[in-house]
Amino acid sequence: MKKSLLWLVVLALCMSMIVAFATGGCKKTEEVAEKEEASAEESTKIWEIVDIPKLAPHPYFDRGLVGLKRAAEDFGLNAVQNGSVDADSVAQVGIVNDLIAKEVDAILACALDPNALVPVLKRAMDAGILTMAYSSPVEESAITWDVRSLDDQEYAEHMLDKLVEFMGSDSAEYVILTGQIDTPDHLVWFNYMKDYAADKYPNLKLISDVNIPHEEKAERAYAITLDLVKTYPNLKGVICLGSGGVPGVALAVEEKDLDLAVVGTGTPEACARGLKNGSLSLASLWDPANISYVTAWVAYMTLEGKEITDGMEVPNLGSNIKINGKIIIPGSYTDFTAENVDDYNF
Repeated sequence: MKKSLLWLVVLALCMSMIVAFATGGCKKTEEVAEKEEASAEESTKIWEIVDIPKLAPHPYFDRGLVGLKRAAEDFGLNAVQNGSVDADSVAQVGIVNDLIAKEVDAILACALDPNALVPVLKRAMDAGILTMAYSSPVEESAITWDVRSLDDQEYAEHMLDKLVEFMGSDSAEYVILTGQIDTPDHLVWFNYMKDYAADKYPNLKLISDVNIPHEEKAERAYAITLDLVKTYPNLKGVICLGSGGVPGVALAVEEKDLDLAVVGTGTPEACARGLKNGSLSLASLWDPANISYVTAWVAYMTLEGKEITDGMEVPNLGSNIKINGKIIIPGSYTDFTAENVDDYNF
């Protein structure tokens, strides 16, 4: 009898251990399955990112859209461009507010007025949206990354050097035109140019200590150029920042046979005529498609929780980025001349 009871106790203990093991094993299996399912969902998530250009349509940002679409295909993104037809900072703020309501994953902004965008970008951040600037600096507290087109100081100094070269004088009068009165990247270049001129070309005469905006309109740049040569008959050089204005300055020089050296930022297709007929000495620009591609890639990497490091190679571009704090510099610029402008198709 005692032996029978002992065997019953042992059997009961064994059964309870088997049940406990099976239950625990099932629970662990379920936990692993849930984790794997969550991981799979995360890795296959299609991130929704929206690019807000300064204005659209516009040759520069149309080219940028090419890079955005290419990045969407390469990284599996739902990426779109949403811009105002006019260069209007109030419209940009309204677009960001709409995107906050739609709960998009990332906002990539090329700011017209960085001060206007800071509060609304901070609201987007508070709502859990990744906010980034590109090609136009924004206060760092409102963004995670700032993708610059290039090294701003190097570019500004390069453009001034080229103007002096084409004027054939380091003591002439010159002027700097910008897109808007407060376009962030243009103001950065404007100030670097002034400082550089004071140091390297102290006899150069900048006719206006404040930047003169052409509002990204060729017709306005055309009219400003004609007004300036009347007011300043000794004017010898123009630096035009903003691809919308450069063709207008070149057209004024061409039609009125003005004795002006002109250098500026502009797409090769928009500047080809001026370069070939000599009314434009030099156009210089980076490829907007590459800037948009890099910006979208940085957004993708950040949303995926992947590390971005200095010197990292951008997939499918073959270029390496430079990182300084929140600033990412993806590459450099190309100088377009009459000899090479037809080699580029944007």
